[in-house]
Parts: sequence; C-alpha cells; structure tokens
Amino acid sequence: MTTDFSAITEQLILRFWGEPTSKTKIEWRWGSGGSRSYKVEEHVWFDHEMDEGGGTIDLVMREEGLQRSEALVWLEEQGLIEGRSGRTGGQQRQEAPFLTDEPSAPEQPPVNTPEAVMKAVKGYRYANRDGDPLYEVIRYHFLLPDGSWVIDPKTGNPKKTFRQRRPDGKGGHIWNLDGVGHTIYRHKQVEMAIEAGWTVALMEGEKDVETLEGFGAVATTNSGGAKHWTPEMAAIFKGADVVIFTDNDDAGREGAEIKARSLRGIARRIRVLDLAQHVPDFPAKWDVTDWVERLGGTHERLVEIMNALPDWRPAEPASKFGAVGLDGLQRKDLQHEFLIDDFLDRQGVVMIPGASGSGKTFLVVEVGMCVALAQDFWGMKTKPGLVVYQAGEGKQGVAKRLEGWMLDRGIEPSANIPFRMLTKRVNLFVDDKDTDELIAECRALSEYFQQPMRILFIDTFNKAITGANENAGQDMSKVLARLERMSVELDCAVAVPIHKSAEGKMRGHTSLTGDVANVLDVTELQIKDQNGRIIRTAQLHKNKDGEKGPPHRFVLRQVVTGMRTDGKPITTCVVDRPNGDEEALVSEGKLSLNQTLFLQTLKDAIDIDGEDAPSAVTGVPKGRRVVKYKAFEARLRNKWPFTTPEHEVEKRNREFERSVGDAGKRLVAFGYVERDNATKVIWWTGKQDRPVRRQSAALEPAPPLPPDVAQEIKDMEVPF
Repeated sequence: MTTDFSAITEQLILRFWGEPTSKTKIEWRWGSGGSRSYKVEEHVWFDHEMDEGGGTIDLVMREEGLQRSEALVWLEEQGLIEGRSGRTGGQQRQEAPFLTDEPSAPEQPPVNTPEAVMKAVKGYRYANRDGDPLYEVIRYHFLLPDGSWVIDPKTGNPKKTFRQRRPDGKGGHIWNLDGVGHTIYRHKQVEMAIEAGWTVALMEGEKDVETLEGFGAVATTNSGGAKHWTPEMAAIFKGADVVIFTDNDDAGREGAEIKARSLRGIARRIRVLDLAQHVPDFPAKWDVTDWVERLGGTHERLVEIMNALPDWRPAEPASKFGAVGLDGLQRKDLQHEFLIDDFLDRQGVVMIPGASGSGKTFLVVEVGMCVALAQDFWGMKTKPGLVVYQAGEGKQGVAKRLEGWMLDRGIEPSANIPFRMLTKRVNLFVDDKDTDELIAECRALSEYFQQPMRILFIDTFNKAITGANENAGQDMSKVLARLERMSVELDCAVAVPIHKSAEGKMRGHTSLTGDVANVLDVTELQIKDQNGRIIRTAQLHKNKDGEKGPPHRFVLRQVVTGMRTDGKPITTCVVDRPNGDEEALVSEGKLSLNQTLFLQTLKDAIDIDGEDAPSAVTGVPKGRRVVKYKAFEARLRNKWPFTTPEHEVEKRNREFERSVGDAGKRLVAFGYVERDNATKVIWWTGKQDRPVRRQSAALEPAPPLPPDVAQEIKDMEVPF
C-alpha cells in the first residue's frame, strides 16, 4: 500500500512549528522575517536561515534527529502511516512488559532495512527521584544476514541507534516521550551521591555510565544527548562535584561545553574530562568505554587523571576579529618587520606620491631591484625575495629603466632573477576579478622561484582605478580594501606610485594616506649637488609602526643604454646619492651622456675619416687608426645636445668648449682616449665604455616549473 505523505505534512508542521505567523492559501510563514515557510499546494517546507527543506520524511528527520529509516519507524509509531509488510516477519510487534526493576530483553526493532535488521540489544530504565519508572531507552544494533553486526567505520563498534518508549497503561508501550520529557539516568543514586558529597560523573551515554559503575563510581547521563539537556536537569546537580566526560569528537566537546555552562552557579565544582588530552594517540570518536575495553584503562589511572583536572572555565569564544592574549604577543605574525631596515614595512600598503618627473619610478626600480638581488638599499639591509612590478603606465619606459639599472650595476639580465614585470593593466575598482587573478599569479611565481613574495608594485595608482573617483571616499575604500587584501594574502608590501596635484599634495581622498602603512613622499628640491644634478628627497611622511625618519636625498644620474640609428645615444636614469664620485664612475666604465657621446662620435669619425697614425706619433696601439681633431670636432658639434639657443653663437661656442673639454679630459685621464697636440690627431685606446656584466652570486637557478603551476599560469594568460 502506497502512503500519501503529503497528506500528513500540514499536521506535522503545525505540531513541530506551531501556528504560522502569516497564513495564505498558497504559503504559510513563521518568524517576523518569514525565515521558515511551507508551500501549501506543493506540500514542501523550507528553512531559509539553515538553507534546508524538503517533504514529510525530511521534516521528521530534521526535527527528531533521525535517519530516514528511523523516520519511517517514527511515523508508524505515531499512527500516521500503516505498518509495512516485511517488518518483523510481517507480524504485529509484541509489546514487552514495562520495566519495573532491571531492564528485560526488549522486543525486536520496529523496522528492517534492505541491508540489515535492527536488533534490540539493551534496555535502560529511566526513573524519577523516588525510583518510579518513567520510560525506557532501547539500544539497537544492525544485524547482517550472516549474523554479524554492521560496524561503524569511525569507531570500530557496532552501528547503533536508540528508541524511547513509555507505558500506555494497558500493558503496552507508546514509542515517544510526549508529556513525559527527558530526564537523567540513575536519578535517585545521583541525588544520594550529591547529598553525601561524592563526585558524580556525567557521561555521554548509558553504556559509559555502566563502565564507570563497574569502577564503583556514581555516574549518570541524560537521554537524547546534549540537544535534550535542560535547565531542569542542571538543577538536579545543585551543590554537586561534577566531572563531565566527553567523547573524542567535536560533537562530544560541544555537548560537554553546553552542560558545563548550564551547571555554572549550580554545581559546587565542575571539571571536564577529555581522554584525548591524557591518552596518547586516542582514536577519534572513542569514549571511556573504548579506553577501558580496548586499551586497558584502569580505575587507578582514571582517578589519577580526574584528580589532576583543573576546574572548568568557559572555552574562549572563537574570535572573528583575531583576538590575541598577552601571552601570544610574541607570535611571529605580530612581530613588526621591515622590508628595508628602518625604512619600509615588510607588509602593508605603501603610497608613493610624487610629481611628474620627480623620479618616483626610478626610486621604485631601485627598491625593487635591490630586493630582488638581495642588495642593500642606500646602506640599509633588505629582505630578499620575489618582486612583481605591474607596469600599468609606460611599460616601454619601465623596461628601459630596468635595463639601464642592470647595465649600470653590471648585472647580466637573467630569467632566474626573482623579478617579473607585468605588462597588462589591472582594474582594482570595478570588481575582484583582477585582484583575484593578480594574487593567484603572484603565488604561482612565488612557488616557481621558491622565494617569498616581498613587494608588489602597482604603477601607477591612477591607471589601476579606471572608473573610480579618486576623491570619493566610497570608491577609494573599495580600492584600498583590495590593496590591503593583496598585502595580507601575499604577505608582502604593496607599493603604489601616485601623482601629486599642482599644489604639491598627493591626489585623492584623505583615506589614501590615513588607511595605509607607509606614505613615502618623493619631492624635487630647488638645489643641485656639486655635479649639477637636481637633488630629490624620499621621506616617510607616515610610518604606522615606527619613526618617520629623516629625508633621504638622491639624484638621477644619466645612463646610456645604446645608440640610435642616427648616432644619438639612448639614455635613461638611475638613482644615485648626491655629490657622487664622478671620477670613480668613469673609472668603472659608467660614462655620462657627454662622455658617451664624445667617445661614440670619436669611434664613428675614425671609421669614416680615420687614417694611419703619423710616424711622429707614438703610443698608438698596433692596428689602431687616428683621426684629425678638426674632423672629429665637426662631427661632434653636429650631434652635441646644446642647451644654448642657436642664435647665441658665442655663448653656444663657450658651452661646447667647456662641456667637450670636461668630457675629453676625463676620458683621457682614465685611458679611453689619447691625442697628440703636435699633429692634432686623436684616437680611441680600445678601452670598453661599459661595465662588465656579472651574474649575481645570490641567485640560484630557478627550478623547473611544476606542471600544475605551468597549467595555472597558462590558464591565466600570463603576459610574459
């Protein structure tokens, strides 16, 4: 016979949830916000807070805490559905007499399953304080056709379930506790023990109670588990010394916490015993009975453990805000660290404001390369590691600056250097897509290089916030949240160059300075060093966790990276300290623009107008040719980068003589050029004008790219 479960859903839902808050022909609702609902025509329910729902069986399983087969049994016992054939051999269940003293063998289970038969193995009598029987808890195991028990893989014990029954007054039983309610096991013995001042063990189940009673202890539990523990039960333990035993799982510990909290202020003393804290390698899901029966736990050892237990105190609440006690202040993640000693923080957002042409990008290149190559920055130690430079503005210019830096330092470009420039723009305003992909790519690069991520540059801020109003706090809070997220998830500094206004202030909303770790201000001063280079400063205007520190002065020194097809030099700049030793630079092959132009034009003049050295000239290396100074000077004048207007002929000539003379003297002094005044010829000695490239000793060859990382990077369309 087929049962129409939908016909009884309304009856059950009113029984479990009570009258609805609102009720229409289509839908019933419960709660002020309608958090639970019931569709009348579909006969389905839904709990919107718990995100679960279903039909009749699902409702019984949820509200009664039963498995599906158990829910069917419950419906039968309530008389809501008819008994099924195949249950207990298809015969009506024979009621066992209600227990009056010790539990008798209870009747067979109310239902079979396709795999196994539920078989009653034990009955536990619950009584009131006077010893009068109230109800029984029947323990069932699952019997397989071969006569063996179904074993719970989590515990290694027979799989079990429980039923409660109470007398119907007619010699039979009613399989529920309506009107009776749950209580504690061995109620009378518990009250006698409390009155005598004895310790009472509060267990998770009746079997554990009997295990403790075998040691001569007074023990109890409550039927239905922690979810059926009530304030009325807690009141029974007034003035008691209670030890709450917990199984080795989260549910057991949560249940122990519930009971301990309810006993606070009622019991004289409360302790909680978690055997996993005292027995090495105590298996998950095991309890005190398992300890005794399988590991040989003894009464003496149990007493020893119980006597050493501290009084219970509430577990510290799980913090959603990263709470740390005073004893945890030395935790590694709470220690302030520098990326550059006494200058930049290892983690956090760094805003780098500077006017256009102030040199902030050159400064950023200096910082990034020093970190990637494990070099000191202006005499300050760095934490070496991976540097990622997101060039959202002028990627060609950034590439030239990086090449100039390496050329100036004599570093051979290598894929093994833990530095990557990303050439595609990102948008940190619209949504989290670019932020997520940037974090993922940096993590993949960190794994590839086997180096910690140290600093991520987003250059420039304005190019990374397309669509946002930089003066709107709401827009900037979204962007800053994403910058901070990148810093936290990558555990690195995130440095962001940003433009200044015409008034010399950092552009954008005040949160851009108030909500970041560092503000590194770059300013161009109206003074020059002894070599005529404009002095600039880099100063921490904000250092969240330290001193602001003095301004660090620097200049930009021109570096020649190559020559164009028209013979003019390709130049960039590198960061240098003011009043740098120009003589030392020339000796290392680090020539200025004027010196480079002088030497390159000389080489060209020799190739075109050169001649063999006159016999009167000595010191010319074998095979070298010379050129008349007038021919060389004519070519040089055509290429020279004059600063004097063309119509001011005399002043222009003086500029040429002064600049060329200074460049020539330095080149002669350091052996690049020689001349013979008597014959008025000049020649190149053959000395190279570029520093020798070298591989950084700190670098190790990169390991092969792991297949999963390679695939991940391929999927992200890495732009390099």
